[in-house]
Amino acid sequence: MNLSLKLAALGFLFLLIIISGIWLAKTGRPYQPAMFNVHKLVSLATIALTGIVLYGILKTTQGSSVVFVLLMIAVLFLLALIVTGGMLNLEKPYYNALRTIHRIVSPLSILILTGIFWILLKK
Repeated sequence: MNLSLKLAALGFLFLLIIISGIWLAKTGRPYQPAMFNVHKLVSLATIALTGIVLYGILKTTQGSSVVFVLLMIAVLFLLALIVTGGMLNLEKPYYNALRTIHRIVSPLSILILTGIFWILLKK
């Protein structure tokens, strides 16, 4: 599979995550289990494919220290998204804080990952 197709697949998967997340938020709590699981599974598949594609690009290009720092930030953000997303369906008193973190970190993760791809592919 060539790189253009992989990047298009990633874009499509990120779009699916956004759409399913918005749909999930609009249905209200408690979240519908089927939709919640679809959102989680698509997210995990996207994270896995992102890692595979980034690894393939990093094997063929020279990564800089900026890319390394951005990758570490992206990994921390993705972990935060997994943790906050998983906890949003629980009856926790700090639901609003978790939702706010999830909503702020989501676009930041996409921006950082897009920046990493842009830096690596412009070489």
